[in-house]
Amino acid sequence: DNIRYLNFTKHWRDGISLVFFAADGNGTFTREALSGYIGRKVPVTGTVSDFKGALQIKIEKLDQLAVQP
Repeated sequence: DNIRYLNFTKHWRDGISLVFFAADGNGTFTREALSGYIGRKVPVTGTVSDFKGALQIKIEKLDQLAVQP
């Protein structure tokens, strides 16, 4: 429950993942809040990093994400 992910491929190593640490979000990174991004195009701002050979972007606040209509 301390870390949440949004993956954009079936296997997280095949694409880039968004990583949400609960401590960073001050309670805003709930499953319910993040479920609104599933199946949507999500422009994101942040720094791309490597985690065990896979790309990720650490999200520190929800305004780093936007939803395209």
